[in-house]
Amino acid sequence: MTRPDPARIRREAAAALGELFSRRRPRGGELLVLGCSTSAVLGEPLGKASDPVTGEAVVSGMREVCDAAGVVLAVQGCEHVNRALVVPAALVEEMDLVPVNIVPTAGAGGAAPRAWHDMLGERAAVVEDLGRGADYGLDVGGVLIGMHLRRDRVAVPVHISARIGAAPVAGAFSRLKWVGGPRTRPASDER
Repeated sequence: MTRPDPARIRREAAAALGELFSRRRPRGGELLVLGCSTSAVLGEPLGKASDPVTGEAVVSGMREVCDAAGVVLAVQGCEHVNRALVVPAALVEEMDLVPVNIVPTAGAGGAAPRAWHDMLGERAAVVEDLGRGADYGLDVGGVLIGMHLRRDRVAVPVHISARIGAAPVAGAFSRLKWVGGPRTRPASDER
């Protein structure tokens, strides 16, 4: 296994998220759930090559784009932590989220959530879910993030052309449901 250059991974991560945000521009204050297999980024089977350096590179690239757009980043852990999410601690009270007692590791949770936890430091929290759900989602390597998207809206899939390392990337954003059938028309703002 050849490790890709972390600077390249950071750029690819930022480009992938930029592509998603180009489909629907964030308004600020919205949530993005990131699911990431660093094993897939390295071209290995899921869960077989978790890598902290790669996790830090992916999350750094995402954080840069999220910060610029005013979007709050939530990083999903793997099935070993029931797909719990690392979020800024302020979000727990603000959204009345349910915290859980875990610190993700590369072997249980994943390298990307661990990297986000480390970056947030004392401002980190791990929660069971995002309550109403995330407005955006980015899935790096096929780890399945749909359970954390908004349930009161429709998830619109976005095929991302960019790859992060060897991993394919899929995205989604949520929009209001369209109701009323063919005789109605949606409002101009579909958020």
